[in-house]
Amino acid sequence: MVVLTRLDEPRLVAELVERTCAVGAHTEGPPLELTGTVPAFEVASDGDRLPLAALGAVTSSLPLRLAPPPALRWSPTSSMLLDRWLDVAAERYALPRTETPMVRTWPDAGRETFLLRYADAGHTYLTWRSTGDLDTVHTHPVDTALVATAREFLDAASPTPHEGESVPDAVGRALNAFADEQRLARILGLNLLPADLVARLRQAAVDGRRPLLRVQPSPRLAAVPWGLLALPDRRPDRVLEPGGEGVCFDGDERVLDVADVSLLAPVGIPRRPPAPPGPPVYLLDPRIPG
Repeated sequence: MVVLTRLDEPRLVAELVERTCAVGAHTEGPPLELTGTVPAFEVASDGDRLPLAALGAVTSSLPLRLAPPPALRWSPTSSMLLDRWLDVAAERYALPRTETPMVRTWPDAGRETFLLRYADAGHTYLTWRSTGDLDTVHTHPVDTALVATAREFLDAASPTPHEGESVPDAVGRALNAFADEQRLARILGLNLLPADLVARLRQAAVDGRRPLLRVQPSPRLAAVPWGLLALPDRRPDRVLEPGGEGVCFDGDERVLDVADVSLLAPVGIPRRPPAPPGPPVYLLDPRIPG
């Protein structure tokens, strides 16, 4: 990622992110049951007890098989530039490339759809493109410090107890932070939404037809409430002092004010084969400790 960014190869960076986000398909074997009983394993004597060995005994018994990422198609008019480099690598290291079905990387949503994907590789790399012009890609590295700041603010606003904190105190802290929700939304918006994406979202919503924003976050950003992020009106020309993010906003416009939002599973969560036809099930799980 770093090398391709320095070489100014945004298309290859985007395709590498796309390929990273496609890893983790189930193949043969029974489905992975996430609510079943943990398999039993034999406990060694006290002198030989190894937690990592015990963990290996559990995970090796899970019916999980990982497949290579599928062959991806970039757009109806062009293929993946990365395929040529994958062929070179396979030849160089004598690694056979398994034939996998071709998969489109864009949806048929019937309206303009923005595809936004994040991948962690030292820094966090995001790419976005629109179904209005699939061949034009926008790539942005998000500095580790900005991601860490976003995670700190999310952690402070979460009712999950911190070390040494009781459950009632944690819930009270989260509820008392309600007044800081706007500041949280603004900081997350400034750190995680690039200026060119914000401008295109507003432009797409001008005619009254709401676009769709499809977000696939990285594991570091899985807890971000994407629809509630504030849309900046300008970017700072200097490092902001704490509490100075308000200078970048004229109002309180949020992502959901201009677009609908759908979330894809973060990178690293295995996906099953396509489900049979039928209505989807939507789960809303706002768990609060205690």
